[in-house]
Amino acid sequence: GEEEIAFIVNVENPLDQLSTEMLVEIYTGEQLHWDFGEQSSIGFLSYPEEDILRALVETALPGMPRLSFQAEITATPELILDTVAHNPTGFGYLPRSWVDSLEGEVRARVKVLDLETSLAENLTQPVLAIIAEPPSADVQVLLSCLQQPED
Repeated sequence: GEEEIAFIVNVENPLDQLSTEMLVEIYTGEQLHWDFGEQSSIGFLSYPEEDILRALVETALPGMPRLSFQAEITATPELILDTVAHNPTGFGYLPRSWVDSLEGEVRARVKVLDLETSLAENLTQPVLAIIAEPPSADVQVLLSCLQQPED
């Protein structure tokens, strides 16, 4: 199976697409403001330096940029979801499956930005299953399904 890293904003943000260039500018702090609203500062949320999601994003972006000191460091995808859902200028990233599984008010308050095809491909990673003991028959079936390519 695969997992995509999705970039999200609050539903009040009029932005629907995010170019690679704009993402790099936000990520590095070159762009600090949205082009809308009175409170236009970008509320960019990211993860600690040792976090695997942050490492995957930095590897996927051209030039492997370093995170802006303006970004607010948040420990979990749950906190990023909650903050973006309640902040019209919020911007963050998390596994796409987290967004796809949301229901209710939080899902209604966030939207996933469309990315350029090459960036979306770079942000899609294989899912690995690491277990400490031999898998049961049910787990073997599940892992077999995950390994099947999509039609």
